[in-house]
Amino acid sequence: MINFTLRFLGVIFLMGQTLFTYGQYPCGTKPLSDIQRLSILKMRRQYEQARLGADTTKKTTDSLKAKTLDDGVTYFPIRAHIARKNKKGGFSIGELNNSIAVTNRHFRVAGKGIQFYLAGTDFDFVDDSTFYDYSSSKKDSLGRTQEKLITGRYGIRNAINIYFLNSIKADGSEAGGYAYFPDTTYATNHVFMASRQSNDNLTLPHELGHYFQLAHTFDSSADPDTADRELVTRLKIEKGKRLLANCETKGDLLCDTPADPYDRVKAIFSGCAYNLPASKMADANGDAFDPQMNNIMAYFQCGAFMFTGGQLNVMGGLALQKRLNPDNKYTVNGPAAWQPTVVKTPLLRKVKLANPGGVLIAWADSSTNETGFLIERATTKNGPFLGIGGVQPNDTLFTDRNIVASQTYFYRVKPSNTTTAAYTKIDSIKIDSIQICAPLYAVGCSEGDGINTFILKAETILNNQKTGCGTGGFRDYSTLTATVLSGRKYPFLVSVMQDTTGFYPQSVSIWIDANRDGLFAGSVVNPDSSEMLFQGKMARGFDSLIDTIAIPKGLKPGSYRIRVRTQRATFGLVFSPCNTYKYGEAEDYTLVVPNIPARLSAEIIAENIPTEVYPNPSDGQKLFVRVPTDAKQTVITLHTLTGQPISFQQQPIDANLLSVRPNQKLQTGMYILKAHSANKVYTHKIIVTE
Repeated sequence: MINFTLRFLGVIFLMGQTLFTYGQYPCGTKPLSDIQRLSILKMRRQYEQARLGADTTKKTTDSLKAKTLDDGVTYFPIRAHIARKNKKGGFSIGELNNSIAVTNRHFRVAGKGIQFYLAGTDFDFVDDSTFYDYSSSKKDSLGRTQEKLITGRYGIRNAINIYFLNSIKADGSEAGGYAYFPDTTYATNHVFMASRQSNDNLTLPHELGHYFQLAHTFDSSADPDTADRELVTRLKIEKGKRLLANCETKGDLLCDTPADPYDRVKAIFSGCAYNLPASKMADANGDAFDPQMNNIMAYFQCGAFMFTGGQLNVMGGLALQKRLNPDNKYTVNGPAAWQPTVVKTPLLRKVKLANPGGVLIAWADSSTNETGFLIERATTKNGPFLGIGGVQPNDTLFTDRNIVASQTYFYRVKPSNTTTAAYTKIDSIKIDSIQICAPLYAVGCSEGDGINTFILKAETILNNQKTGCGTGGFRDYSTLTATVLSGRKYPFLVSVMQDTTGFYPQSVSIWIDANRDGLFAGSVVNPDSSEMLFQGKMARGFDSLIDTIAIPKGLKPGSYRIRVRTQRATFGLVFSPCNTYKYGEAEDYTLVVPNIPARLSAEIIAENIPTEVYPNPSDGQKLFVRVPTDAKQTVITLHTLTGQPISFQQQPIDANLLSVRPNQKLQTGMYILKAHSANKVYTHKIIVTE
């Protein structure tokens, strides 16, 4: 890891690449064992043979029945066990419902559809302080582990048991959650969640992915036997001595999830882009890894979270069959499972535009036994309807802020402890014009969680200091601009407000409204895609965060709004540009992409790797250049943007590393460095700070 000091307008901070971690804590689910791997491969072959051998042309009675919006969906009850301390606290019911809605959105397209509902009219509160901060393998005086104790005391056999615990240690290590792959044993019908990560839009779908037989995308990536590591290639016929694709039998056993090296190199990267030489990120064939940064079963948390088609087919196919196996020691579907609660249907009122931006969905609560409400949305009246949010019992309002212009949306609402019997009628609304979605906070920055400074060192510097606390946790600084170049990286700084009692470190995310739809997320074609440029958090005890953002390639000249958003780091990472958080602040700015003269296009835009130049930004006195070939045979040239050459001394440090020392300290500004190596020229733009 390379650390260096970066001066931001007279203030010195430490900047370096970040070792990204999975949210706050990683998943505690164990990797596939050799026995599990062989068993799954055998079952998948048998399942596919049986599926292909079925007579798909024979008409059945079911096929002749009238179809409804929800035909074919398999529903699973979830029994929520919520740990509390002194009968207080614990995972909030509103967040639980929201997490169920988000999970349902991902699982709705698994096979013919998998959906979850809450079992019962109440919640199983675990008021034993023994389990509040839970450690799975910790034993009592009789040698019983905490997992055995909590599942034996609170677990049931007719619903999926999910335990929401204040914190989790899985086999002694901190974890965000863990689960088990499908099996007939009762022990595999339990999922464990750390409350702090249970509503992060990722961890619950991730753990239920394990529950439905999905492995981590990086499974076995650090196996001591290199033959058991998944290769990048997907070709079954290769040239020369190259190894053939092994994605069907290695890694996560799926070929539409790219090979992921996370466990081997711990994936050091800046923001959401890898920042290591290709040689350190290559497989046995020498192919560079390019994993999916937004896959739910990965550890990167970048972009709009998703399962691949292969993952959805596994969950909705063989894994679903395994969870419905009549030989299981538990039942999670059918007459013996915990049945949906009979709840009176809520009355949906006319949906309308909200102020600020979004669609307001309101309904009348007709019941007294609901466990909350789930809100669903579709872009056609016939669906599919996907979960967009959930609220606690008795709440009757929800605002959908992820909308785009020239699109019609259809909405419906149901109690979270039912399946299809208590859906409201469907109502719709057409969005005619673009609205900038408003970031909402329950408390905001009034308790010291505001953004104090935002600095972006681009082609021109955006420097906004002592910004104070915006009303409702939001300030529109879109009149403040910075000039950027499409495809380039720039360093930024975000610092948090302080008062006499100190400060709260913040999680920080940054988005760009690249398609100018006001959402900072996706397009009309794909509204669930992401426009996130950065996601991270301030280290414990630090009031500032420094990293880089990469401006998307291909942006046309013009102005683009960006959003910098924080929330108190103890509440997790910032995933949404618009939804409601409790503590934090958001600020909007504008980036301007200019028309690039042809003279600069080749010099600045077409920077190429595999060389590395650091530190960059530089203090103008010393640079290091890492090249893929012999450093002694590499020639460096350095000049200004106008072409004026700069005199310097270059010195090999090792076989692939050189130092470059200008004869005179470089003035603040931009320079072009070229590394002429092995008949190739690698170009870098160098920024010199004050």
